[in-house]
Amino acid sequence: MVLISESASATNRVRNNSSKNTSLSGGISVGSIDESADLGLRGGYSGSGEVERTDRFVARIAAQVVEILPNGDFVLEGSQHLMINGERRDIILRGQVRQVDISGENSIPSSRLANAQINYDGKGWVSRSAKPGLINRIFSFLGIG
Repeated sequence: MVLISESASATNRVRNNSSKNTSLSGGISVGSIDESADLGLRGGYSGSGEVERTDRFVARIAAQVVEILPNGDFVLEGSQHLMINGERRDIILRGQVRQVDISGENSIPSSRLANAQINYDGKGWVSRSAKPGLINRIFSFLGIG
């Protein structure tokens, strides 16, 4: 039995400030005509962005030994397919474990798996509605919006 308890947290912040001032002045003098001109250009940009994400995934999944490595470690695989309110949820797990890390209850925390691959995916109405529609995906591809 593999006890999956995974969490991740990430924060990403970007801030940009820039400005530019340019001035140009000059004059011309011909005989009794005296002309002068001044030109000033000023520009500025200020931008910021912030992304923050926190994920937590907890599950308990049965796995079986599919290979014994030369050093005695086990390669485990397990999968679980659930239907919840018309939503299909799939958990697929693969990882390498030392025999000594398996508890007396024949379980191991996912944090003790080496080369762990844990996939959690789903299909259904809720999953579909969380994805952007065709028009939004086209606009995003074109860099609009």
